[in-house]
Amino acid sequence: MPRDACENYHKLVTGSTQGIRGPSSHSLDGRLRHHPWYLGPMAGSNRETKVWQEAIGLAGDVIRVVRRATRRETKAFTDALMLSASAAASAIAEAPTRPTPAEERECYARARRSLVTVETQLAIARVSGIIPSSVHAQLNARVASLAQRVSNQMNHIERPTHEPNGASSSTAALPLLVE
Repeated sequence: MPRDACENYHKLVTGSTQGIRGPSSHSLDGRLRHHPWYLGPMAGSNRETKVWQEAIGLAGDVIRVVRRATRRETKAFTDALMLSASAAASAIAEAPTRPTPAEERECYARARRSLVTVETQLAIARVSGIIPSSVHAQLNARVASLAQRVSNQMNHIERPTHEPNGASSSTAALPLLVE
């Protein structure tokens, strides 16, 4: 069966006979409607990626640790920390569903910003005594590892190969060295 979509990402597919498998994509007799603007199916799930699994694990651990340490006077801060951890995981989960590489890069950039926020809030929680130093060290190492994986994901997203307006790359104009 031929694939009309990229194996890892939802991309806009024109002229596809495969569409979103939902009630709106089928006619009354059960046949699939043929519209050029349907998205093709996503072959793999983002749950198969290591970056997604790490993000979910980190968010779960942050929530588990912080929830035990939450007191009435620190509730707003600990809630913000839990939301930041889950925001990073959500942005990572959203990235593969974006239709263009630029939007996908923006999701990963948002995830990196959320991870910086988590790292800062974890440091504040350690200094203020909300979490112990040993737990902070473990979580901080996982945040750093996940930030590196997110950066690697961003590097693997296809980038435009040509400059706008037909301009060439700045290195293309350099003269070749001849001995």
